[in-house]
Amino acid sequence: MRLLIIISFIFIQFNSKAQVSGKIIDDKTGLTLPGVNVYIPATQQGVATNEKGEFLLKNGCEKGCLLQIQFIGYEKKIISISLDALNLPLIIRLKEGALTMDEIVISSNLYQTTSKIPYQVAMVTPEMIQQEGNISLMDVIAERPGVDQIKFGPGIGKPVIRGLSFSRVLTIYNGLRLDNHQWGADHGLGVNSTGVGGVEVIKGPASIIFGSGALGGVVNILDEPIPAQGKQNTYFLNTLHSNNLGVKTELGHRAASKKGWFWSWRSAYETHADYTDGNKRTIGNSRFNNNVHKFDVGVIKKWGTSKISYHYISQKLGIISDNEMVTSLETHRNDRTFQLPWQEVTDKIITSQSAFFLKNSVLNLKIGYHTNQRLEIESDEKGVDLGLKLNTSSYDVNYKFSPLKKLDITIGSQGNYQENTNLNMASKILLPNATHTDLGIFALIGYEYTSWNFLIGSRYDSRKLNVSTEKLTNLQLINNSTTAEKQFSGFTGSFGATKKLTETLLLKASFSNGFRAPDLAELFSNGQHPGTNRFELGNSEFSREENYELDLGLELKFDKLRIAVTGFYNQINNYIFFKPTNEIRNSLMVWTFNQSNALLIGAETELIYKPFKKIEFSNNLAYVNGKEANGTFLPLIPPFTSITKVSYEYQKINFSVKHRFADAQTNVADDEEATTSYHLIDAAVQKEFTTKKLVYFLQLTAANVFNTNYLNHLALIRPFDINQQGRNFRLTVMVRYY
Repeated sequence: MRLLIIISFIFIQFNSKAQVSGKIIDDKTGLTLPGVNVYIPATQQGVATNEKGEFLLKNGCEKGCLLQIQFIGYEKKIISISLDALNLPLIIRLKEGALTMDEIVISSNLYQTTSKIPYQVAMVTPEMIQQEGNISLMDVIAERPGVDQIKFGPGIGKPVIRGLSFSRVLTIYNGLRLDNHQWGADHGLGVNSTGVGGVEVIKGPASIIFGSGALGGVVNILDEPIPAQGKQNTYFLNTLHSNNLGVKTELGHRAASKKGWFWSWRSAYETHADYTDGNKRTIGNSRFNNNVHKFDVGVIKKWGTSKISYHYISQKLGIISDNEMVTSLETHRNDRTFQLPWQEVTDKIITSQSAFFLKNSVLNLKIGYHTNQRLEIESDEKGVDLGLKLNTSSYDVNYKFSPLKKLDITIGSQGNYQENTNLNMASKILLPNATHTDLGIFALIGYEYTSWNFLIGSRYDSRKLNVSTEKLTNLQLINNSTTAEKQFSGFTGSFGATKKLTETLLLKASFSNGFRAPDLAELFSNGQHPGTNRFELGNSEFSREENYELDLGLELKFDKLRIAVTGFYNQINNYIFFKPTNEIRNSLMVWTFNQSNALLIGAETELIYKPFKKIEFSNNLAYVNGKEANGTFLPLIPPFTSITKVSYEYQKINFSVKHRFADAQTNVADDEEATTSYHLIDAAVQKEFTTKKLVYFLQLTAANVFNTNYLNHLALIRPFDINQQGRNFRLTVMVRYY
């Protein structure tokens, strides 16, 4: 505590933050623009321009910080604040109807524009979360180029980035890694859209920044921005679904005082009955519900910001039976009573996020504690078959400074201590009790030279794993021991650059090395996974996965047109995958984890065209091919996909039509079957009404308009010929009071 007081005192003495003020005008007419959102991501503070188009951010920022300006119908603009601009009024011009040229990447406190970062980053904005998707947050994330999801019914989805998933994709939540047993095929993302301020998807190895688990990429779920000082708002949201009779109700309040204190709370409850497919067949036990409560409180001052959060997430998820198409668990249409088997998942997360400002530098400190409890009930409604509790204590600290005008250096450390425990109430044991300790240190150097931007980094990580196998029968360890210790460590590095070839053409290139320590399931699984007909076996002799990925991309940007093309080559050593054997144990098919080298090659494109002020056309394409070293195709690789959207605004009513095409997947693993292609059409209409104190948002969407019956290659129920959800109408009503 004494050390923290000393550090805080030093920061207060030497911080260089100053106020930022200015006026925003229309580039063509010169008229001032009231109601424009002005936001500083580094401090999470924002404000709206007044009736004269003026704004003032009293706590401001240090030189070089980024200012984001956004207004409906105009381009989103990003400005780097120079030393001369601090404390001087800015005049900012916005072009009407122009496309957004850049976004700000917040992950690991980079606070840099996408045009200066060599990594490929897909952005999911708050507007996309509100307007896109079907049922879950994963539905929205999965529509970005190169991103998909593994589904187990509408309520369970986990991210796939360029063909990699499970423990190879890391989720960041409240600034820290979210570990909730992602090794499980039927274990979803575990987060819904309540209180989410956006999502960043880093495609490709991000181990240099986040450590083990980020070998395939990162899904960074962002906080909502802090309200403007002296402002508050309360909102109510209600969403209805026709297909599975789903209902989501959400209520929240956010406020900030003029002295810099801010607070918020959000609560949501969501319930869904069984869904129906394109043949109007009800898929039994696909029902699910969840409830969420989030509380945040913090302060923003000239010395920096600090926020404490407590989030509670509870889910109850039906597990669709392998025999659903033979003996259905369907009851009556609106039945929400859970049938065997089902999951109950509870997450409790408390975090502290702080940023302290020095002269030309900033120290970020995040600490958190997360408890995840997973119960799987299969044989008796009053009993528990699989019961796991995972407690995680974690920290993330980094220091960013600028010794030279064009040079930024970030040094940091991350670590966590995890304890995985089988609950006494559980009748079956799949994994051993275990603890693991992660420790990583890294350095990133960013340098700008004329039209070049370079980013180079290096990292060292160490993981120590201790397990107790007393409750696992028939698991043979060396010398018949009931305990084991595993250690994984090593260095990783990355180098990338962006080059502004012309005013409209940008080149991106990067070479990255990532790694992943095998998870507990891959090393020590030994038993039936409740809810399945599998006996799962791990291998305690596995080595850590390590990959080397080369990315090359071109971006063409005009006021009304943006085209991005990216290709990647990803070599993975010691790739771990799951496959069935011919062995039967306890009347169950034995599935084993295996290890081999693998290669994934693919490409993505994204096109956005806005020929007129009120019409926008977009398309993204994605393809990936994954093989083992022996030429065998890898499992759960997405097919070639294309998503096309056309939107049109008429009298402030927005209409949109979306087409999704998934090609046939014939490049299948030994235990997979090929799937045929399909087309899906979605449509939406929405309208926002604004009064002095109230904002009303109404939206009606139709997903799978033509009620197409199809099998999704990445759906875990696909092998049992269970189709995906048919037509679904969704009605959303939101009222926000200021």
